[in-house]
Amino acid sequence: YRFFTTLFPAVLQGDEAPASITSAMERIYESESEFDCVVLIRGGGSKADLESFNHYDLAYFITQFPLPVITGIGHERDESVADMVAFQGLKTPTAVAEFLVDKLLAFEFSLSGLLDRLSGSVKQRVQSELSRLERFQGDLLHLSRGLLFRESEQIRQSELKLRRELSMQLDKSRDYLSLLEKRIELVDPRNILKRGYSITRLKGRAITSLRNIKAGDLLETRLYKGSIISKVEHSSENENKREDQL
Repeated sequence: YRFFTTLFPAVLQGDEAPASITSAMERIYESESEFDCVVLIRGGGSKADLESFNHYDLAYFITQFPLPVITGIGHERDESVADMVAFQGLKTPTAVAEFLVDKLLAFEFSLSGLLDRLSGSVKQRVQSELSRLERFQGDLLHLSRGLLFRESEQIRQSELKLRRELSMQLDKSRDYLSLLEKRIELVDPRNILKRGYSITRLKGRAITSLRNIKAGDLLETRLYKGSIISKVEHSSENENKREDQL
């Protein structure tokens, strides 16, 4: 640490001393922001020489000054009013120097203590956050595994459900195809012919009535096995009607 000092000379004994000291302090006040404190010192003297430091105006001015005023007037036995109202009253200029150095040491120790506290707090916070991160990591791993297991189980259940539904649809489709096959089999002309029925065609077209049938037409009657070609000689719709009524 370095001390930067500025000397403001003043008369320190006699009737002019109070006004001279006050005037010097007013000059300090004009550049107040440049200083941390005011040191009022002298090298001692008789009780009469130091009487000016008991002056009311000087004491009042010291109490109203915005910067701390430290006195070291240089008398070991007596205490002046200025010593009483000052921020710190010391006996000698040497004691003032020791006081200022001690203040800096105390400030340094305070900074060192604050640094230790800050370092300890930071380390503790970092360790705490690392522990939290480790817990979060474990929780995240556990939650991820649980989520993956649930999703996998859901996919497996969906797959089983899809397989069942596909199997049911396939069974329905096979049943439907089987039914269609039976229907087709029932209406298959060959099966109808096999039961003793026949199909009669005129010019390749099956006939279901005597309409457009005339004598001399050649008819082809298809049986289950083979076919018969016949020639129409006559036809009778009445007989067919009687048979339909029966």
